Amino acid sequence: MTMTDRRIETLAGRLRSARLFAGLEQKDVAEALHVGRPTVSMWENGKNDIPASKLIALAELTRVSLDWIAWGTKKAPSEDGAVVRPEGFEPPTY
Repeated sequence: MTMTDRRIETLAGRLRSARLFAGLEQKDVAEALHVGRPTVSMWENGKNDIPASKLIALAELTRVSLDWIAWGTKKAPSEDGAVVRPEGFEPPTY
Protein backbone atom coordinates (compact mmCIF):
# COMPACT_ATOMS: atom_id res chain seq x y z
CA MET A 1 0.00 0.00 0.00
CA THR A 2 1.42 3.39 -0.97
CA MET A 3 1.20 6.58 1.00
CA THR A 4 -1.43 7.82 -1.45
CA ASP A 5 -3.54 4.71 -0.77
CA ARG A 6 -3.31 5.33 2.96
CA ARG A 7 -4.27 8.96 2.54
CA ILE A 8 -7.58 8.11 0.86
CA GLU A 9 -8.47 5.74 3.70
CA THR A 10 -9.45 8.81 5.72
CA LEU A 11 -12.26 11.25 5.08
CA ALA A 12 -9.76 14.11 5.15
CA GLY A 13 -7.65 12.40 2.50
CA ARG A 14 -10.64 11.74 0.28
CA LEU A 15 -11.74 15.37 0.57
CA ARG A 16 -8.33 16.47 -0.68
CA SER A 17 -8.17 13.78 -3.38
CA ALA A 18 -11.60 14.73 -4.72
CA ARG A 19 -10.64 18.41 -4.86
CA LEU A 20 -7.36 17.71 -6.62
CA PHE A 21 -8.99 15.31 -9.07
CA ALA A 22 -11.50 18.03 -9.98
CA GLY A 23 -8.61 20.45 -10.59
CA LEU A 24 -9.77 22.82 -7.86
CA GLU A 25 -7.80 24.90 -5.41
CA GLN A 26 -8.85 25.21 -1.78
CA LYS A 27 -10.00 28.77 -2.48
CA ASP A 28 -12.29 27.50 -5.28
CA VAL A 29 -13.93 25.04 -2.90
CA ALA A 30 -14.18 27.70 -0.19
CA GLU A 31 -15.95 30.12 -2.52
CA ALA A 32 -18.36 27.47 -3.84
CA LEU A 33 -19.26 26.26 -0.33
CA HIS A 34 -19.34 29.75 1.22
CA VAL A 35 -16.64 29.08 3.80
CA GLY A 36 -13.13 30.40 4.31
CA ARG A 37 -10.09 28.75 2.72
CA PRO A 38 -8.68 27.90 6.18
CA THR A 39 -11.87 25.93 6.87
CA VAL A 40 -11.28 23.79 3.77
CA SER A 41 -7.68 23.26 4.88
CA MET A 42 -8.82 22.14 8.34
CA TRP A 43 -11.28 19.65 6.77
CA GLU A 44 -8.52 18.27 4.53
CA ASN A 45 -6.13 17.94 7.46
CA GLY A 46 -8.71 16.26 9.71
CA LYS A 47 -8.65 19.12 12.22
CA ASN A 48 -12.37 19.95 11.85
CA ASP A 49 -15.36 17.85 10.85
CA ILE A 50 -17.14 18.82 7.66
CA PRO A 51 -20.90 19.38 8.08
CA ALA A 52 -23.11 16.97 6.15
CA SER A 53 -24.56 19.75 3.99
CA LYS A 54 -21.05 20.84 2.96
CA LEU A 55 -20.00 17.23 2.33
CA ILE A 56 -22.92 16.79 -0.06
CA ALA A 57 -22.13 20.07 -1.80
CA LEU A 58 -18.46 19.10 -2.10
CA ALA A 59 -19.37 15.74 -3.63
CA GLU A 60 -21.53 17.53 -6.20
CA LEU A 61 -18.88 20.18 -6.88
CA THR A 62 -16.12 17.63 -7.43
CA ARG A 63 -18.44 15.17 -9.25
CA VAL A 64 -17.56 12.36 -6.85
CA SER A 65 -19.86 9.75 -5.36
CA LEU A 66 -21.03 10.72 -1.90
CA ASP A 67 -20.43 7.11 -0.83
CA TRP A 68 -16.81 7.33 -1.91
CA ILE A 69 -16.08 10.72 -0.45
CA ALA A 70 -17.82 9.97 2.87
CA TRP A 71 -16.95 6.31 3.44
CA GLY A 72 -14.45 5.26 0.79
CA THR A 73 -16.89 2.82 -0.81
CA LYS A 74 -18.26 2.51 -4.32
CA LYS A 75 -16.31 4.14 -7.12
CA ALA A 76 -13.52 6.67 -6.86
CA PRO A 77 -13.70 9.81 -9.02
CA SER A 78 -14.64 9.13 -12.62
CA GLU A 79 -11.90 9.84 -15.14
CA ASP A 80 -14.39 10.72 -17.88
CA GLY A 81 -15.90 13.53 -15.80
CA ALA A 82 -19.24 11.78 -15.33
CA VAL A 83 -21.02 12.10 -12.03
CA VAL A 84 -20.50 8.94 -9.99
CA ARG A 85 -23.57 8.18 -7.91
CA PRO A 86 -24.36 5.28 -5.62
CA GLU A 87 -27.07 2.93 -6.81
CA GLY A 88 -30.54 4.26 -6.10
CA PHE A 89 -29.48 7.90 -6.31
CA GLU A 90 -29.64 8.31 -10.06
CA PRO A 91 -31.50 11.41 -11.22
CA PRO A 92 -35.06 10.81 -12.39
CA THR A 93 -35.64 10.48 -16.11
CA TYR A 94 -38.77 11.88 -17.70
